[in-house]
Amino acid sequence: MILSAAKTLRMLAFVVVAAQVAVSHALPIGRDAPVVPFITRNGATLMDGNKPFRFASFNIPSLFVTEDVGALHDQAPADYEQWDLLRSIKLFAGTNTAVARSYVFTIAWNVTDPENFHMKGLGDYNELVWARTDTAIALAAQQGVRLIIPIIDWWSYHGGVAEFAAYRGKAKWDFFTDGQLRNDFKSHITHCLNRVNTLTGVAYKDDPTIMMWEIGNELGEWNGIVPPDWTLDIAQHVKTTAPKQLVGDASINQMTVLGEFNPTTKQAWGYNHTRKFDVMAAAGILDSPYLDVISDHYYDAMGANDWMDRAADGSARVAQQHLKVYYIGEFGFEGEVVYRNLLNSMVKNPLIAGAAIWSLRGHSRFGGYYRHYERTSWFSYHLPGYQPGFSHSASFDLGSNSDELDTMRLMRSVNAQLAGLATPVPYPIPDQPQMLPITVPVELHWLGVPQAGSYEVWRDKGDAGQDGGWTLVAQGVTDALQAGAVLWTDNVAALTCGILYSYLVRAVSESGPGPFADPVTVTAC
Repeated sequence: MILSAAKTLRMLAFVVVAAQVAVSHALPIGRDAPVVPFITRNGATLMDGNKPFRFASFNIPSLFVTEDVGALHDQAPADYEQWDLLRSIKLFAGTNTAVARSYVFTIAWNVTDPENFHMKGLGDYNELVWARTDTAIALAAQQGVRLIIPIIDWWSYHGGVAEFAAYRGKAKWDFFTDGQLRNDFKSHITHCLNRVNTLTGVAYKDDPTIMMWEIGNELGEWNGIVPPDWTLDIAQHVKTTAPKQLVGDASINQMTVLGEFNPTTKQAWGYNHTRKFDVMAAAGILDSPYLDVISDHYYDAMGANDWMDRAADGSARVAQQHLKVYYIGEFGFEGEVVYRNLLNSMVKNPLIAGAAIWSLRGHSRFGGYYRHYERTSWFSYHLPGYQPGFSHSASFDLGSNSDELDTMRLMRSVNAQLAGLATPVPYPIPDQPQMLPITVPVELHWLGVPQAGSYEVWRDKGDAGQDGGWTLVAQGVTDALQAGAVLWTDNVAALTCGILYSYLVRAVSESGPGPFADPVTVTAC
């Protein structure tokens, strides 16, 4: 489609103003979060005070850096986008404990714009990106969401061990064996954990909102084993730097060739789950006083019961035999049946502390949602859950997973069971949406709210509410569209050119409609 120069300018103005509106949506943020205790460990059980702490939740990889703003890969999220993700996690958990696993602190190397990364160079930190991280942690505290934060990545999506090693001209695996690089990484950890949040005044290492530091994400990938002395040394450094917080490992090594797990023999053709725990036990990792939590990541299930059987074995090896907490840090890209078998077994097995599905993406500062392509036929999840084709615009449909709605319902049900309830608590009356600038012809955009199943659109002829003639012109409207898409268009033929019109929306959840957004106005034609 070719846009006129005038419309192009209008759209550019919309993008700028939308970003400005979104940045201020969630303010004020600061020191008013409720005081909560640190999550602790009693043997193989996580504890919130004197109560066991278990969860079923999501990974939210765009909490610190968003990768789906058009062609832009690494961008700082707006306050509103961070609030929306964390509000989603809190609403989704219902009365159960709310936990989210973020992604890593980012590492720039050989990129065109290092200003969008936490670390621009060895020991060179970007305050603007860290300030966005401060905001995310402060918002998590306000929403009552506990965070699990991996410190560094194996992969290079946002910079990881290869990029860190490259600062010294070293190769990827040198990160684990080179003494200078190990000291560099310890200095990096010290910097991160000692940072004082500019909004709350609390050092990261002293903030109970951060329930756990993982020493990395998927280090060694599927077929490699990180040298045990590195794991033990780095875990000790993290624990001594942040003694009030939990420390988790970073391994995922499970298999060389996919094969269905045999719960009797504890292994399968090409499957190294037992080998992973054998190595960790022999090296003293599973008995280290500096490691509290051991995790697994589950992908590519070979059969409906595969993950269920793996979880039973993993929890027995880690929790029962070595009294460490065991949880599933990531799982995904499978059907709802595989998820159901895994999660139902988790509910019944107190040796599995929790599980986090990959991944949840939230609303965009430009209206609609961020959609993230994961792999063939799989996209990100979105609250409250949508079916493919639910939106009114095929070209901007979220491309939701075919079982997204069923999966969201399953995860809510699991949280309810963990909280001792028979059924999930209904989503509350929705929060207030916020209108974004109107483009001409009358195309509406707004900042949505997480628990909204749909929206109503209201119109008034004249300046907002002057004649008291607000009319409901559309209901059942969805914002399940990709970021920046037009969410609703008025019938221009029904409007009078040169006349001022006002518009507002309100969200509707399963508990009813919420408050109206503040209106916006436009002159027709």
